[in-house]
Amino acid sequence: MEPFSIATATVSLAIAIGQVTSSISQFVKQIKEATNDFDLVLQELGSLSNILDLMSANNATTTLRDFPPHLRRQLEEVIQDCGRAIEDIHKVLKKYQSGMLASLRWAQNGSAEVNSIRIRLEVYKSTLNIVVGFLSL
Repeated sequence: MEPFSIATATVSLAIAIGQVTSSISQFVKQIKEATNDFDLVLQELGSLSNILDLMSANNATTTLRDFPPHLRRQLEEVIQDCGRAIEDIHKVLKKYQSGMLASLRWAQNGSAEVNSIRIRLEVYKSTLNIVVGFLSL
């Protein structure tokens, strides 16, 4: 992926984070039991959003041209993985949003599902944070 495409992907990811954050806010109003689980996810999403802002602020498009091609590909993969994690959050929200037993189903399975996504987001965030470190050198 060329640096311009990476920059475009980070903007798209930032937009997706905003959308999923809004969806989470609506979901926890319906399923109160999910609040604590999603508080942790929202923290990861907020940190990820900040990192994307830093990448933009550091003129990532220009600087990424200096990265070896294999590192740019890995960065592309991480950004795509972040997008998939956000899609997975949407799937979880849809899966548990309705029904008389939604809260019970959430307690049985939803919490574990969203926690596994949170762990993935944490790994992606850490990886992108390293990239920001390189960009600021």
